[in-house]
Amino acid sequence: MFRLKLAYFPLLLALAALLACSCAQSYVFAENEYLLSKNKIIVTNSRTYPKSELSAYLKQTDKANQNMGLRWLFAKPVLFDDQLITPSRNGMLRHLEYQGYYNSRIDTAVVRKNHKATVKYIVTLGKQYPVKEITYAIADSTIRQIYEEDTPNHTLKIGDPVSEENLEKEAERIATLLRSKGYYGFSKNYMFNFADTTAVRDTALLKVELRNYTRNETPSQARKLTPYTVRNVRYEMPRNMNVRRDFLDNINLIKSGTMYSEELINTTYQRFAGNHIFNTVNISLTPVDSTSQVDCLITLTPSKLQNFEVNMDASTNSSGLIGLTPSFTYNHFNIFHGGEVFTLGFRGNFQFKINDPARSNEYAITAGLKFPRLLLLPFIGSRTPVLPSTDISLAYNYQNRPEYTRYILSGTYGYSWSKSRNLRYSVSFPHLSIIKISDIDHDFYTNLNSNYLQYQYQDHFDMGATASVYFTTDATVNPKNSYFYLRGDASSSGLVMSSMNALWNENRRGQKLVWGIPYSQYLRAQVSAVETLRFGRENKMALATRFLAGIGYAYGNSLFSMPLEQMFYAGGANSMRGWQSRTVGPGMAPLDEQFLIYNQVGDMRLEANIEWRFPLFWKLDGALFTDVGNVWNIPKRPDFMDEEYLLSVFSFKNLAKSTAMSWGAGARLDFGLLLIRVDLGIKGYDPEIQRWLAPKEWFGKNGFAVHLGIGYPF
Repeated sequence: MFRLKLAYFPLLLALAALLACSCAQSYVFAENEYLLSKNKIIVTNSRTYPKSELSAYLKQTDKANQNMGLRWLFAKPVLFDDQLITPSRNGMLRHLEYQGYYNSRIDTAVVRKNHKATVKYIVTLGKQYPVKEITYAIADSTIRQIYEEDTPNHTLKIGDPVSEENLEKEAERIATLLRSKGYYGFSKNYMFNFADTTAVRDTALLKVELRNYTRNETPSQARKLTPYTVRNVRYEMPRNMNVRRDFLDNINLIKSGTMYSEELINTTYQRFAGNHIFNTVNISLTPVDSTSQVDCLITLTPSKLQNFEVNMDASTNSSGLIGLTPSFTYNHFNIFHGGEVFTLGFRGNFQFKINDPARSNEYAITAGLKFPRLLLLPFIGSRTPVLPSTDISLAYNYQNRPEYTRYILSGTYGYSWSKSRNLRYSVSFPHLSIIKISDIDHDFYTNLNSNYLQYQYQDHFDMGATASVYFTTDATVNPKNSYFYLRGDASSSGLVMSSMNALWNENRRGQKLVWGIPYSQYLRAQVSAVETLRFGRENKMALATRFLAGIGYAYGNSLFSMPLEQMFYAGGANSMRGWQSRTVGPGMAPLDEQFLIYNQVGDMRLEANIEWRFPLFWKLDGALFTDVGNVWNIPKRPDFMDEEYLLSVFSFKNLAKSTAMSWGAGARLDFGLLLIRVDLGIKGYDPEIQRWLAPKEWFGKNGFAVHLGIGYPF
């Protein structure tokens, strides 16, 4: 019964989405009532002018009538109101004049048919006057020098149209520049602009004048413009806020006796506000009477210093295999009273079948300590908006499978820093791991039909370095608008150890041994690009896409393969959702039946995903998605590659046949900071059998998988 009901889930969800897009509630119109069908803005004398800039001034829009989603069924339609046409037209005309289109004209027309009204705004752009010459009148020699040195950053240049928009933008830029050079309280109102459009035909001669009084003052109120310095800097916070003074001084870039700078004040605010210790941050400046000095007061209030994070991923498929991945994390954000973050985490992974003794259990414990500075490198990143950090971690992992038991002890030391909130770098060296395999099943090991596979299940020592870069267009926790992010990771292992090969003993395979076990030697890299486009009413809908690529290469002391824990896999709640984790690939190779619980991995991974997210009702959203990708192996020495291995090797010739595809539907309960997700993924094309699944197979054995997760998959 469960399987039957589950089979209809994606079809019903898709049907609901189509109904939401095509149906409206029944509404009885009076004789003179019309549904606002569309606003059409037609620019008669320009193909390039962005009409969206004018649509912002429409007093009545058709978005509610065009909005997709089940909310449409309950919303009252927007009725056409002709009294709002004139205010809309006047707003557009004011905006055009602000942009420098003088004497523009907008005609309007209304087309009424079948109780639907279409409003046309026919726009004829007015004349623009390009700037032919700019002269500057800045009497103060110090300010004039600052302005001239900043010439490359001028926003107003010869040939630009003279407009209030361009003039105000340049005036604000100058004001910001001077406030960052000590001129406390300087505003754009000190700038006066004079444009002559009559001296030279069809152009404008522009004069920019900086005066020592503002536009709303008279010459009698003039005063000398002088740069300010900071006199005193004080902190104000509750007495029970246990924070070391040297930590505050490290964050604070505003120092007594230095030149006032708005740029430094904004950067200091970001550095305080980005720290978990502080709930609110306020920086106030008070001019000192009869001096060119300001006093600075930084007011801080505490945030919660400790929290717990709980996460759970779960999945099952039509064969009855169940996977659970719980995790618990404890954070203390001020463990040593200097902004140091202590993290203690537990993660489990349990795979099993009901009434089946075969199961896989994995436990991981991680302890981490983050210092809000670069230990041993105090001057790097010391003045950036985001505090740099030193990251130290220690982890222990235990995995018990029917075929073997594995222990991993690892530790890392690394740095993270950034020049802005949108771009962050991190490196770690060393990254150390000791991997021990025990209780390996004799039949399982001897049946591994190649040295390549056997190497993955031997003890080894891993010492290397990792680096990553992360860029995003929106650094907020929950972006409300369209955004893009790119993440790249690279790691290298064994390079330092190989430089000391003369010191190490060898095993019978010729591998160098450290502490009696071979060290690993490989290169590994992965890149992930995600773009989420938001649209619809209040940006409630989104089209999210992801492309992911990764590859690893073993060489030197790693004779045959990368270590198992460094191999790539696909499937699960955040990957190929028609499969459970580690049950797809590599390539067209069949599932390895030696594993009672599958563990399909490869040397490389390619994957692309697309997901349409749309609102349903209350806090429930829906999603339709498609996942395409797989993992593959890369070619090895001919004597390593038997017929089965060749099926797993990546080649452009067989790329289409060896690429898996799944599709499905999901539901999301969105509570803002918490999003609970259920996805039903259905296999479309299965590279193991090299064909598309027929509809009757979608809900049969091994045809689908159900995943429960927290947060979006990407």
